[in-house]
Formats: sequence, C-alpha cells, structure tokens
Amino acid sequence: MNNKIGNNNSRSLSKVASSGFLALSAVLVLVVGGLSFSLITMSAILSYSESVNKRELRIQSRLNLTACLDALEIMSMKDYFMSGSIEIRQFGCHADVTNDLEGNFSYEATANLEGIISKGNRTFSIND
Repeated sequence: MNNKIGNNNSRSLSKVASSGFLALSAVLVLVVGGLSFSLITMSAILSYSESVNKRELRIQSRLNLTACLDALEIMSMKDYFMSGSIEIRQFGCHADVTNDLEGNFSYEATANLEGIISKGNRTFSIND
C-alpha cells in the first residue's frame, strides 16, 4: 500500500511540475511577444521621426538659400564692385559672386544646415 501511495504522490508532483512549467512558458512567450511588439513599434516611430526631421531640415536649408541669394542682391546694390567669395554665416551660406562691372551679377550659392546642402544660382542686373 505504501508503494501505491508513493507512486500516486510522485505522479501528482510531476503533473504539478509540468503544469507550472507550461504556465511559466506561457508567461515568457507573452512577455517576449510584448517586448518584440514594443521594439518594432519604437523603431517605426524613430524612423518616422527621423524622416520628418530630415524633411524640415531640407525645407529650412532651401529657405536659407533663398534668403542668402536675396541678401546678395541687396549687397550688390550697395556695393557695385562686389565680387569673389562671400560667406553669410547667419544662413550657413557660401557664395561665389561674378561681376562684369556693367551692372550684371551672377551668384552661385550653397547653403549648409546640419549636413543638408542646398545649391542654387541666380543672375541679377542693376540696370533692370
């Protein structure tokens, strides 16, 4: 009889141990699944955020370039002999100015904002 009671106890202990293992496994699967979902969601959010930031920087760089070219026009109206290389730090702009000394100016400008580069050129005539 003692043998039968001992065998029943060992069987019930193995059932308890296996059901605990299944519960622990289920909890671990849920936790790993939740963490994986969170990681995928956060990486998608980060990617979207970076793309929006880059787009804003491209827009701002282009606006800086336009402002730089406008400032160069104003500067050329004040200084008839202006030519050569000019840097306007407020706009992150570097420009090469060509002057034919007949009132015609040509500008080639580059605006750099946090590694985003915009290039442009413009011609301007004081006589117009």
